[in-house]
Amino acid sequence: MNKRYPKTYLIVLCLLVSVLGTACQGSTVRTEDEDGYRIYYLNKEETQVVSEAYKVDTTDSDKELLKNLIHELNEGIPSNLTYEKALPENVTLSEIRWKDHQLTINVSAEYERIPNETEVLCRAAIVKTLCQVEGIDTVEMYLNGNPITDNAGVPVGLMSAEDFIDNTGGETNFEQNITLTLYFAEAKGKKLIPTNVNIIFDGTISVEELVLSKLIEGPEEIENLDTSKTRPVIAKDTKLNSVSIKDGVCNVDFSQEFLEGVDGVEADTSIYAIVDSLVEIGNIDRVKFTVEGEEVKTYLDKNNFDTVFERNLDIVISK
Repeated sequence: MNKRYPKTYLIVLCLLVSVLGTACQGSTVRTEDEDGYRIYYLNKEETQVVSEAYKVDTTDSDKELLKNLIHELNEGIPSNLTYEKALPENVTLSEIRWKDHQLTINVSAEYERIPNETEVLCRAAIVKTLCQVEGIDTVEMYLNGNPITDNAGVPVGLMSAEDFIDNTGGETNFEQNITLTLYFAEAKGKKLIPTNVNIIFDGTISVEELVLSKLIEGPEEIENLDTSKTRPVIAKDTKLNSVSIKDGVCNVDFSQEFLEGVDGVEADTSIYAIVDSLVEIGNIDRVKFTVEGEEVKTYLDKNNFDTVFERNLDIVISK
């Protein structure tokens, strides 16, 4: 062979193959097994963040990668049919500014219609997706020209991927401090006292479930609350069977124990403690009660308990 092909020719041929091989690599993609790029979605129940591997052209710059990731969040469709986009239909994401490792993005006006418990997970999916770009450490989100706020009206501020905790199943929950306004009865059981409670929320249950569970636990379980001035509003052994929201109406189903009431606390006080606490969440306008899945006409001495209740601040004691 060496007589037919001079040694210098073989060297040139090897170099040519090497150059062609390198050129071909420019059109390859980076996958989960290599660089680990992923697009984050929500599961169908909208209770957790999940993800899929995302193929990226190695020739893309970081700016192109960011543009592509934003496009996927806006319009991408997961291949897993049990996943859904983190951004609902009609909600779009756009870049405002990228400077000093901080990315500022804007969400369209429809974003504010997302229920609070789902919005937390949407945020997690957005931040975890975009913080994969080299040079982006934190993300800040704006809505209508103003920083987005939590359900207590406090600006969320800068968020990093480390703010979102992966569990052993590879799915993601977001832990954040949220402030709930809960209403308990005052000492005589006739009026309501608003109480702000700081709680670590991880998205494993809905905010409305969290509110109702805290009302069932009662003021005794709230740190630094003067229990000599407050009383519970739900019978201690009550179980929350289910809670759901449709068209602004929160449907709450309690166990039979709820009908026992709390000794010394009037019916209206208990009812509106629950209603007012739920309406404080922000995506609830009215509340409908059932017991063991059935409508009940009377609660204690309160008739027409089978109606839909709106917020009532007339019996609230101002701080």
